[in-house]
Amino acid sequence: MTKYLCSIHSHYDHTIIEADSPRDAAENYVDSGSWPDSSATQFFLICVGYADDTNEKLWRWQIAIKKHPPEPPCTAGHEHDWRTPSFANGVEVCKWCANYMISEEATDWETGQSYISYYYDSPDEDSLSWANLFIDQSD
Repeated sequence: MTKYLCSIHSHYDHTIIEADSPRDAAENYVDSGSWPDSSATQFFLICVGYADDTNEKLWRWQIAIKKHPPEPPCTAGHEHDWRTPSFANGVEVCKWCANYMISEEATDWETGQSYISYYYDSPDEDSLSWANLFIDQSD
């Protein structure tokens, strides 16, 4: 394992993380951070460098990391079963609880790289009516 310096920005305080690769160090840095809660995918551009004995900040990489929001629990007591009903225009709906899972293409403005971003939305009349079709079904 190698020691890496990681920071959300090259001018901010850094954290030393031991990892197998710069990408692993950046992912560990994001996973261990205390970021504001978000209901949508978050994108981070992490500065990573080797940690030497002097702790001099020698940034070698900028690594884009995405963090998806946690999936809300299925309120119907099942695991989510995401489907794409015709009324939802390509958006996925849980057949049990009628929650929406919306995916959109997002762009990291720093790198220009495109990613899929996810967020979740509460049921509405349309999704509840559709999910009621499955009430008598069991897995």
